Amino acid sequence: MSKDHKIEIGANFQENIIKRFLLKASKNVDIITWAISDFSIKLNENQFVKISTVLKELISTKGVGIRIIFGNKNNIGLVKQVFSFPGCEVRLLEPNHSKIMLIDDLIGYVGSGNFTGAGLGSNWNKKHFNLEVSVLFWEKKDILELKRFFEIAWKYSIPI
Repeated sequence: MSKDHKIEIGANFQENIIKRFLLKASKNVDIITWAISDFSIKLNENQFVKISTVLKELISTKGVGIRIIFGNKNNIGLVKQVFSFPGCEVRLLEPNHSKIMLIDDLIGYVGSGNFTGAGLGSNWNKKHFNLEVSVLFWEKKDILELKRFFEIAWKYSIPI
């Protein structure tokens, strides 16, 4: 593993991003994705939790700011139903096919997986599992560049 980045392939994403970093966020989480769903995260052998519940807990217990940009307008109904809660700002940006995540402006993710169970390796039904690849990085200059990209996308996105 490099000192400033790590490549993740397939199902390692959930273990290494969601569990190790997202669950420990303390300031902010910025996400850009094309598709989004309320997928389940396997916390341990017998415990699953929906991603919307995780985000709500980050907001209510730690005051984490959540911003999500998605690009699939067919997801608007789901997004309004599941991700419209105080502290979670959600916007639509078309065209958009980016998949990025910034956690506390310290950890960056760029990859091929959408913010869905199949895309992030958390879909336990192996018939709908996607083979995805991603890069995690923590080099400050790269984080700043990704943050600038996010802020431009945020500026041109539409609140829903």
